[in-house]
Amino acid sequence: MLGPGAALYGPNSANGAMHIITRSPLTSEGITAQVGMGERSLRRGVVRVARAVTPELGVKLSAEAYTGEDWEYVDPIEAAARAANPALGSRDFDIAKQSAEARVDYRPSDDLLTYRN
Repeated sequence: MLGPGAALYGPNSANGAMHIITRSPLTSEGITAQVGMGERSLRRGVVRVARAVTPELGVKLSAEAYTGEDWEYVDPIEAAARAANPALGSRDFDIAKQSAEARVDYRPSDDLLTYRN
């Protein structure tokens, strides 16, 4: 990032900066599921399970699966490189992504840092 924005986001934030805050399992318990479909054989499924074990401790598990087909385009330069080097194989236009996340939140009590004699 160039210019005055570098003072706020840092000089190596060439593509910008994002600050994402997700829901805490302490304040948002439950099970949520999402299913989506679309063009290019798009299929997407998301599941989130969150629970407060105690008032100070919460856990969250989430998973996502995504599949689809990319737009097919044959770059002439790439095709020539693949013809010259058969070890490169052919391009795969199928997209697939799977991810999972586990999170533990701990909220300390107000008297954690209180000094007592």
